[in-house]
Amino acid sequence: MKLNTIKRVGRSDFVNMGPIQLRQPIPTRTIDNIDPFILLHHYGPYNISERNNPFDLGPHPHRGFEPITFLIQGEQLHRDSLGNESVVKAGDVQWTTAGRGIIHAEAPTREFVQRGGTLEGIQLWLNLPAEKKMIEANYQHVAHEDFRTVTSDDKKVSIQIIAGELEGVYGRVKTQTPVNAFMITVEAGGYYKIKVPKSHQSTVYLLKGHVTANDTETLKLDVNQLVEIRELIKDLGKDKTVLFSTHIMQEVEAVCDRVIIINKGEVLIDNNINELKSSNNQTITVTFDKTILKEVFENLPNIIDLKNNKTTWDITFNSKEDMRSSIFDFAQENNLKILELNSNSKNLEDYFREITSS
Repeated sequence: MKLNTIKRVGRSDFVNMGPIQLRQPIPTRTIDNIDPFILLHHYGPYNISERNNPFDLGPHPHRGFEPITFLIQGEQLHRDSLGNESVVKAGDVQWTTAGRGIIHAEAPTREFVQRGGTLEGIQLWLNLPAEKKMIEANYQHVAHEDFRTVTSDDKKVSIQIIAGELEGVYGRVKTQTPVNAFMITVEAGGYYKIKVPKSHQSTVYLLKGHVTANDTETLKLDVNQLVEIRELIKDLGKDKTVLFSTHIMQEVEAVCDRVIIINKGEVLIDNNINELKSSNNQTITVTFDKTILKEVFENLPNIIDLKNNKTTWDITFNSKEDMRSSIFDFAQENNLKILELNSNSKNLEDYFREITSS
């Protein structure tokens, strides 16, 4: 079998997305996309706890493509404007067809945050062809135990068929375009040849270890130094005082007990981190698909202020819990569609920017 030519080998460097730091091999300065794949994010591994939970992605919209999540470690709760709610566990895949538009929220489950653990996953964005960009939105969740598997003769290579086909074995996910998606585990010395259709482009992303492709290119994952530094600081801090200097507030929330913010030589804040984050007030701006009366909100708990402009409402709550989930429930109970939803509550990153920008 003739081997396909390897066009490019790229790095997977860290990028910052608000309080989240993750790896982004697509796009980069050298690789814009690998059609039809327009973005790949490798998030984690994050040590999630009640004290540190940066990966709480509130409701946000997508349109015109398919965001796909491969959960490697941990447990996430998915909720969307179609009414779907599911717990995605390690090894599971969720395949969302945004089409004409969908709003969804992703976060570690409350139980997972309470007991603590490691969260890691891959999110891949798959472009939809022009004629399908405005199709009806759809959501698919497949549990890891339901995927079919192809195994090499020596049992050293195991390939989960997520979507598409390999060796006559078909994936569980129904796709809008001809695409093959596999999760591959290779033991030392394992070898397997995958036939790639002539009309396809293909990409391999390495999660851990190292692997050789086409007997020529060896892929190696950079050491995830960020997590190792966190663990070192936590261990040292058990019986010593550690001074940690950074402008990344995610790291501050993950490892620090006390925060000192200095701007241009002046100490602006010197306080316990829990006291800085102790304000329970949060304002959520939500736009519904139709006009509703103020009295309808009476069943929403913890409201301290309510303002509106036609179908858009600014709702201020006093609660330690993220009230965006309650907004989702409220919309479903009252047969409302959420067109836009934003949380205006401040995290440590917002606080830092606010007091250092003046």
